[in-house]
Amino acid sequence: MLVCKDLWGYIGGHTLRYTYHSRSHKKAMSRLDRCYYLHVYALSEDSKMWIDAMVLLSDHNPLLVSLKEAEWNLCVPSSLPRILLRVNHSWMQTLLFKTKIQSLIQYVLSLKVSACMKWECLVVKLQDVIRDCGKVFAKILNSAKYEAQQLISLLSEKVDSGQLLSKGEYAHLCKAHKGLEVIENQAIQSSKVRARCTEVNDLHANSKYFFDFLRFKHLKDAISHLEVDGAIIKYRTSIAAIYSEHFQKLFAASYKSDDAWFQALHESLQYTPKSLDSQMEDACERSISEEEVYTALKSLKNGKAPGLDGITKEFVMVFCPLLKHLVLDVCNEIWKDQKMPYSFKLGKTKLIPKLDVPRHSGDWRPITMMSIIYKLFAKVFALRLKCIIHKVVHPS
Repeated sequence: MLVCKDLWGYIGGHTLRYTYHSRSHKKAMSRLDRCYYLHVYALSEDSKMWIDAMVLLSDHNPLLVSLKEAEWNLCVPSSLPRILLRVNHSWMQTLLFKTKIQSLIQYVLSLKVSACMKWECLVVKLQDVIRDCGKVFAKILNSAKYEAQQLISLLSEKVDSGQLLSKGEYAHLCKAHKGLEVIENQAIQSSKVRARCTEVNDLHANSKYFFDFLRFKHLKDAISHLEVDGAIIKYRTSIAAIYSEHFQKLFAASYKSDDAWFQALHESLQYTPKSLDSQMEDACERSISEEEVYTALKSLKNGKAPGLDGITKEFVMVFCPLLKHLVLDVCNEIWKDQKMPYSFKLGKTKLIPKLDVPRHSGDWRPITMMSIIYKLFAKVFALRLKCIIHKVVHPS
């Protein structure tokens, strides 16, 4: 959430946009642009550039920055490693981003530490790459947009004065309009993806109605109050505590290890005959193979939100030739040690409303976005169990 005179509320976290209505409105700006420039004039150029990088180019990311100071880097929270940026999939097609990621992976692989520590280092250093690329891409887009706007303005004034354009000038004018069209289309698609509203018509994607809809959607997803025993709770800390307690009880086991039922079940399982032969046991307990990791990776769905590591399946697939051995070593280290690093098990939990107007704690369902290593290892483990589960567990 960007807090600078309620900047986030005005721009909606979406792309800034110049609108060329006609030759007589060469510098007309949309309502969104006016709100943006009205509320960030006090920021330094680096701060504006950084906002452009994150808002113009990135997918929606959970980075929390309070822009109460002129310099954005003075406002970055100390818990930044826990609030990671997401990898923008469109960047993976650029040579700059690919080169930086390849250099980072080679550096991580050269470290004399365990595989899990290497992966931790990759996740942390990846944030610097995303941030640096955001600045560079913002400069490139802004300068390209500025040059196109200047060229269109110059040639439009020439036409307005009654002069004819040469073939070369007309070709340059067409290219400038085409460049602005590409930037606009990217901005529109980014807005729709971030808003989870891909069915919106492109002509309406940056309209006032669209951004009013986004504000309503944001307010609808936010929990502003909660009804408990007839009382209305509006304090955020109280709401958070109530929801934490609710889901802790919901996901807690309905029995304890000292219950008589649990003891009887445990004793009966001890006398269950093993139906796995030694060959099958060896196959299940062997080290994880590269083929298993790749099969698990391909089986994951595309377009899923990442966990706290900010890494998606698409990112791993693109850089699989460089990352496959590291991912394999990480999975085997977890398999051998029979424990997973604590940071790998952390996830982002989002509450999805079940009703149009949720009022109680039970009106929301939680979904947890886990790290890519957690999902990969769980998938590998599930695929191994799939081959033997029918032999050790009764179908009923």
